[in-house]
Amino acid sequence: MFRPVQPLRAIAVSCVLSALATARAQDRDPGPARKPAHRPGRLPVLDAEPLRNQLVAPAPVAVGLHVTPGRDEFVAAMAPHWTRKFRPSLRLEYQFARRLFALNPAQRRDLALAGERALVTVAREYAATQLKRRGARGPGEYPYPQPRRAIQDALAQALSQWLSSEDSARYRDELGAREEYLKRTAARNMIAQLEADLKLSAGQCAQVDVALLSHWDDRWCDSPEPLQHLDQQFPQLPDDLVVPYLSEAQVFFWREEYRNRRFIHVEIMEDREPEDAEEDDDLAAARRAVAE
Repeated sequence: MFRPVQPLRAIAVSCVLSALATARAQDRDPGPARKPAHRPGRLPVLDAEPLRNQLVAPAPVAVGLHVTPGRDEFVAAMAPHWTRKFRPSLRLEYQFARRLFALNPAQRRDLALAGERALVTVAREYAATQLKRRGARGPGEYPYPQPRRAIQDALAQALSQWLSSEDSARYRDELGAREEYLKRTAARNMIAQLEADLKLSAGQCAQVDVALLSHWDDRWCDSPEPLQHLDQQFPQLPDDLVVPYLSEAQVFFWREEYRNRRFIHVEIMEDREPEDAEEDDDLAAARRAVAE
């Protein structure tokens, strides 16, 4: 039996039919575009197509790449740094020669010029060695040059032009005595630092002392200045000169703690003297001449 449609249901059906008819009419004739109405509290809807057309692709960025400078560029950049670091050694050796011999003004100028040239040369060699050691298999593969020894040799060669054979031999003897004193002083200071850190006994100190002096390497201490910083910077002593005389606990500290924290090369040391330190007139003139 057919039932009459309820009034509310009839109204709903009518609204649906009207909406369908309107949608068909818009499909046939969409008419002018209408912007979506902005509702309070909500962001308006934007058309992203015009903005997309204006975007510019970013330039490619190299990630994880590092350009290593060439040898000449690296040496040119680092040589002034090492020249400044080693200049106090030139001042010391030059003044020592002047006090030892009575040189005339021309000889003093030539001596300063020879020392300055040696300083610049060894600074460049030091920088070149620093670059080589970056790919070395071990610290002994490319040993660093010895700046003070290079300066001493250059000054000795210059002095030999003016000194007698007796005075030249005297100069060499004086240098040898200074080196021996520096070696013994450095060894005593190193052992004192080891004694404080490793708690060495008197017998152990004596054994290590004999081992160091009998196998001494001048690169362990090229000048007196590093001895002031042994608690922070320590030379790379070979294990076989220290370990045989240590207890098991001391060996552990030596290998796991002491060396890892304190075996730092001299290259990280701060400048020994300020840049504006007082300088001899002849040394200042030699610096300007070589720089030109």
